[in-house]
Amino acid sequence: MVQQHPIIEVDCTLDHLEYGDVLAALGGTDEQGGQGGAEREAHVAYLADECVKVLKPRGAYKIFNPAICTLPPAYTEPAIKLVGTMMVLKGQAIYERMRRATHCTLLAVTLGSQAEQEALCQRLCYTEADKAILDACLAAMIERAADRVMADIIRMALEKGLYTDERLSPGDADFPLEVRDGISFYLQAEKRLGLGLGPGHEPQPSYAAFSAVGMYDKSHAGRRRGCGRCKYRDFCSIRAIGMNCHGGKGSFKQADAPPAV
Repeated sequence: MVQQHPIIEVDCTLDHLEYGDVLAALGGTDEQGGQGGAEREAHVAYLADECVKVLKPRGAYKIFNPAICTLPPAYTEPAIKLVGTMMVLKGQAIYERMRRATHCTLLAVTLGSQAEQEALCQRLCYTEADKAILDACLAAMIERAADRVMADIIRMALEKGLYTDERLSPGDADFPLEVRDGISFYLQAEKRLGLGLGPGHEPQPSYAAFSAVGMYDKSHAGRRRGCGRCKYRDFCSIRAIGMNCHGGKGSFKQADAPPAV
């Protein structure tokens, strides 16, 4: 029987936003080349405080069971199927992470409505520099909100005796942007978070986060998988197409074709 996990919602409300976080979102340099000193820092702090007062970030996540999926002709290279769903995660980056995972957790985070963000911009932004700072505040907020959801995922993993990796977001490496569609659907993001997607998979509202996180059994840390000790080796669909599920990081290693039967 497939274990069903509930969608868990997380209140990601922030009480403050650090100046350093905003500066990092600006690219690590002051928009005015370091000029302005305390006055400049106070202006950034004011915009950040207004964002924190108005916007109420929220997130949601759900745990799934991953399985390697490579049945031809649909899949000619290894991919990860989330059991009990129609969702297949493609790309080497997600495959290398999830092939050893006990669970795959999908998460989504939003700052609130697009109207609220636009109202902030209209009220606070008088110059292009103000707009750049506000955008940096929103980018920093979404990262901190995602950290809140991630903290809850880590807590959940520890309760299960598991450990986690870092978030992998659609658009990172070869993890395709269209994965956002599946994450949104299975987390009921539009209903629960007011977070939709445009025709190009762009978030609506624009500042949002979508990610996948692996949960791993500590007893398997550092273990290397191999066909020789796999109980499925004689009828493995992956070996049948000349591949294996334990290639070295950096490539989908080609395996010798299994012996004819």
